[in-house]
Amino acid sequence: MPVLFSTHTQPGYMDPPVLSPGQVVCGPERPDRDYRGLVTSLKTPLGRYDLAQQIERLPAEQRPELVVVRADATRRNRPVNLAGIKARKVLLVGDTHHRRAPIAGLIDYAKSEPFDLVLLDYTRQHAHFFVEAGVRNLHWLPGFAVDPPPPALARRPQKGLIFVGMLEAQHAQRRRMIEALMAAGLKPELFHAFGAQAPQLHAAATVSFNCSLNGDLNQRVIEVPAAGGCLLTDRLAPQAGLEILFEPGRDLELYDGPEELVERARALLADPARAAAIAAAGLARYREAYAPAATQAEFAALLEGRGGRAAHALSREPRAAKPALAEPERLAARLALYQAVQELHRREPALAMLLAGEADPDSAADLVDLPRLRVSVEPGLPAPAQAAIERLILPGQVTVAPAQQRRWDILAASPAWLAAAGGAAFLARACRALALSERPDGAATAMLASAGFTPWRDEPALHLSPELAATLNASDQAR
Repeated sequence: MPVLFSTHTQPGYMDPPVLSPGQVVCGPERPDRDYRGLVTSLKTPLGRYDLAQQIERLPAEQRPELVVVRADATRRNRPVNLAGIKARKVLLVGDTHHRRAPIAGLIDYAKSEPFDLVLLDYTRQHAHFFVEAGVRNLHWLPGFAVDPPPPALARRPQKGLIFVGMLEAQHAQRRRMIEALMAAGLKPELFHAFGAQAPQLHAAATVSFNCSLNGDLNQRVIEVPAAGGCLLTDRLAPQAGLEILFEPGRDLELYDGPEELVERARALLADPARAAAIAAAGLARYREAYAPAATQAEFAALLEGRGGRAAHALSREPRAAKPALAEPERLAARLALYQAVQELHRREPALAMLLAGEADPDSAADLVDLPRLRVSVEPGLPAPAQAAIERLILPGQVTVAPAQQRRWDILAASPAWLAAAGGAAFLARACRALALSERPDGAATAMLASAGFTPWRDEPALHLSPELAATLNASDQAR
């Protein structure tokens, strides 16, 4: 079956899975290239471009019967006019865990073109937003877009602790973890490698350390076990699905925070037999469930409408199984809040947030998938709202705490609640960032100004205290 795979990535980096022997890859980073009279890749314009026009450049025998579009929050690859293509059309949703309006932008794109199937691989936790927005035939297919790995090498560790991946400014938490390992004297070796070189490094290490960018199920969660490596990675929220894929303590090892990372890395390095046993179990699990043959068989089943594996069904996630679609304006407000908190979560090591007063159960449930965010509601929250939250989350993901318990990193409240709590003086001592549940009137605007709170330029859903605004501005200037 002729396949066209449209992607924003350059050759050698996150190459698409091979779905057909004669597959054509196109995108803004792909060159025009052919081999023995057949096109292998096409260069397209950056951003929006007419995909039907690009297909006209292909020989008749290579016109696709299946088109897969990989789109992410960079917006570098947004082909349009898919209605003009006589082929089945699949959207593979890339990163939605960072950048500006990542979830809302990809929801808009998914709804703007006639996709027959929409897939998430990295960010299962965001599926419910797509469902609530009315995106149809949505599924989670973990491991689908991982670079096709070579066969696992014989495990002969010649290195101790390694990290393979990016350490740019957006990887704030990852850099903190590297610094913690170095401060503890563990001296991880750092590599920037792709393609065949990365699996070789994982196979040659006693332990491969990983840290997600922002609570996402990144590629190393599959790549390290696939290479026969021992993976030590950060614990994600249950909604992300990591513990559906692999069993902690058997197939991989998890850590919460820098202290536990150092402790577990040191223990594995001191016990290479245990590290080897974890690597062997992870490799066996990968071969059983997430090798290309298994993943592509599941893809084919989804494409044919037969459904995927039961363990991957989004109906297992209560937030993605709500009985009705959200009102568009209310969903937009929830998304704006979530995306703002998600961006602050990317930058900060840990956060505590209080939803005060008549807290919205859906907003509370939205936020629990950020693994370093502690979500609380006030003790006086009505019982129906408490019950609604409990139906959507797992036990312990939302706690009950009075507003006076601490200074909150983020406070979500109405202007009336703030005024009753003490106005500007309360606001100045109560939180570092404020999310207003209603549009501020003149009195509320004056209260914010008196406390020195200003809208965050990048995420206007949050108002920042003077000290937090200064911290974020300094961080932006350093990037």
